[in-house]
Amino acid sequence: MGLKAIILAALVVTVYGQCPALSGACRCAPSVYEPVAIICQNAGSLQNAIQAIQAARDIPIDSLTILDTAIPTIPANAFQSFTILRLVLNRNTLQNIDDQAFNGPLLDSLIELDLNDNNLGLIPQTGIPRLRNLRKLYLNRNRINQLSSTAFNAFESKDLLLKLELAGNRLTDSTLGDATVFRPLTLLQELSLETNSLTSIPSSALVNQRNTLTNLNLGLNSINEVPVGALDFPVLSSLSLEFNGITVIPPQAFQGVPNLQFLYMTGNKFPSWAPEMFRYITQLKTLGIGETPISVIPNNAFMHIPNLIRLEMSEAAVDTIERGAFQRTPQIQAIVLNKNRLSQVRADFFEGLNDLYSIDLQGNRIDNVQPLGFANLPAISHLDIRYNLFIISFIFQKP
Repeated sequence: MGLKAIILAALVVTVYGQCPALSGACRCAPSVYEPVAIICQNAGSLQNAIQAIQAARDIPIDSLTILDTAIPTIPANAFQSFTILRLVLNRNTLQNIDDQAFNGPLLDSLIELDLNDNNLGLIPQTGIPRLRNLRKLYLNRNRINQLSSTAFNAFESKDLLLKLELAGNRLTDSTLGDATVFRPLTLLQELSLETNSLTSIPSSALVNQRNTLTNLNLGLNSINEVPVGALDFPVLSSLSLEFNGITVIPPQAFQGVPNLQFLYMTGNKFPSWAPEMFRYITQLKTLGIGETPISVIPNNAFMHIPNLIRLEMSEAAVDTIERGAFQRTPQIQAIVLNKNRLSQVRADFFEGLNDLYSIDLQGNRIDNVQPLGFANLPAISHLDIRYNLFIISFIFQKP
């Protein structure tokens, strides 16, 4: 047995050795990163789940996940004897949290709280505000249709919270509340407002996060324009505007996000590739721009983003790649162009791209691959050319 295998075996034994024997609907699901990870599913009630994990009462729990269990209310002292770092309560019909729900060690130990897929109608004002070290809060897919201007004012961890997710609720521009709602969250770095009903970028609500926000997800809303000045986040590295109604973004709109590295714009309505759109985001590493009417990738498509490493352009209308387009991105590693309308692979498409390891051209209309079309690509390890016309012609070619 090699040294690596011995080390791995030792890690597995160590990890499993730390998780206690459990009963009922709960089981250990440890990993190297979470040696004591417990999952309870279909436990019937919170009381049943807590009873089933009594063996872990005196052990620090890295994560406790309770799924598909009727917990309309978290009562007082529910977890009083447990020390938990990450608590996940998903699909539990949760509506109310008692103010004393997290009494005990959890007030200081809980770092991450995931309440996705429940029935909360607002940002909880009882229980959660008393948590002193909360860093991540997930409230996706609840029934939150209003954010009070004081929603986070009472949070004892308001100066520590780094990540907040409110995707899949019922938030609109007006129900988002006034411009003060997020102001207490002075260190907030990651915010998801995906899958709501916003029609504009909530710039005024994020004034206090100007110098902290690194990840902003506004995908699947109804935002159809990005005005100049709406994005003023100097340290933002990731932005999603996927599946909105955007047809054009003026170059100056990105002037306030000079350090952007990941930009996701799939599912918008850009009629053609606009190279100037990227003039001020020269550090871009990943670009998602699929499911658009764009038919041509022009020669100068990447003139302002030469550091691009990954292009995701699935299910667009691309039938033409002009000569020299990808040569402007010499560091590119992955090109995803599946389900477009390409009819051929020319020898110049990928020429000289020494770092390119993945090409996905599945589901196009390719009936011709020129000699050397995929040649001289020293890093290539993944090539998907399934479901193209030349494959069909090979299958049915007569001897």
